[in-house]
Amino acid sequence: MFLLGLTSNEFFARYYAQMSLERDVDQMLYLFHDAIADAEAALQELPQPQDLVCNQATTDQLALDVFLHPSVRWLGIEWPDGRSCYSDPRHIDTDLYNQHPIDETFSLAAAADDVGGTDLLIISIRDNVQYTAALNPFMYEFMAEYACSGCIEYQILIDAQPELSYGQRSFSGPAAASYTSELRTDSVNVSLVMEGNDEFFAYYRDLSLYTAAVISLIAAALSALFTHQLLKRRQSMERVMRDAIVAGEFYPFYQGIVD
Repeated sequence: MFLLGLTSNEFFARYYAQMSLERDVDQMLYLFHDAIADAEAALQELPQPQDLVCNQATTDQLALDVFLHPSVRWLGIEWPDGRSCYSDPRHIDTDLYNQHPIDETFSLAAAADDVGGTDLLIISIRDNVQYTAALNPFMYEFMAEYACSGCIEYQILIDAQPELSYGQRSFSGPAAASYTSELRTDSVNVSLVMEGNDEFFAYYRDLSLYTAAVISLIAAALSALFTHQLLKRRQSMERVMRDAIVAGEFYPFYQGIVD
């Protein structure tokens, strides 16, 4: 029973870890697709370049648009002469990142943000004026019951020209569990790879101990019941007599009946 418990614990730990990754990868893919669509809609709603003046009213309108589009972190407009207008104070050097077109209207880019992270940008060009929307970062910790911080990392591969890779590295060393999924739509094709390290796997190993304990208890109960029924059957009078006949332990004697 002990070996059965150890074996089932390892099996369920891998099963729970893999199922958790598959669930979160699929959920993140759809969230990512919806975020891109939301950012594209926010950019399309902005006025044409000839109708724009970079002043406080425009800044306030950009901030309101960000509020109305939950997937957008900030919005910005940049003119060829160096003028720029953002929904909040910031500066993005457009010469430091490459644009990856995904269709005739929009491109993607990954650029360093103000706090050492990476922003994923959706870009649209109108009359040499660049409209930019930054996606809110993905916080995968809220999507599952992980007890560890930094034990999960992901990488998003976007079908663009050239292909754009975007993600978050959280640990070094080999992955203990991984899952890859792909989402293809009319607007964008995205692949997502999510991996968990030994700390992530250990969390599910601890969780699976309860399942392994239940399986061991059930197996022990069934074994005890089977043994009891077997002993009960072997000790019954009918069983004893049948075994005695087979073994030749009965000796018949003739006894006449006299009136």
